[in-house]
Amino acid sequence: MTYSFTKAKSKSVLKIATKIWIPYIIVSVIILLAFKFILDLQILNLQKNYEHIRQAETKTLANISKLQSAEERLEYEGGFIKNIDLKDAKLTKAFLGILNLIPSQIRISEIKVSGGEVFIKGITPSKELFLNSLQTQLKSIFDDSKSSFVELGSGWYNFESVSTLKNNISLQERIENK
Repeated sequence: MTYSFTKAKSKSVLKIATKIWIPYIIVSVIILLAFKFILDLQILNLQKNYEHIRQAETKTLANISKLQSAEERLEYEGGFIKNIDLKDAKLTKAFLGILNLIPSQIRISEIKVSGGEVFIKGITPSKELFLNSLQTQLKSIFDDSKSSFVELGSGWYNFESVSTLKNNISLQERIENK
């Protein structure tokens, strides 16, 4: 006995619409997994690049510190050289001043400078010319100035003058302190 006018049909657990969507869902999961794999590869690549960049940054910072120390040294050396140039200019000016003090009649054959002492050797037509011109000017510059004379056959005199500074200071130190 049948209570229905239609024959029984077998029913599937999944409807036809569900059967259509299952492959799309599987494909989308595969696509998502592929994106995740690609992103993982890119993350790994970025981490490697980051390490290379960190190493380059460390090297660059080390180079910068070396360059800064070299710059400081060059600044120090430049200042030191300028200081020496300034001292040399003062010393040159002082020696030119001493040389300008020498009258034209007096001929200088030797000048030696060592520490706080200046040795001058030459010839002069008379003792008075030397004593009144060069010796008085040397006494005004130096603390002590002594001269010795030897008469030549021509009537001129060989002289040797030693001018010194007291207190063991050098001529350069005295010029710098002026």
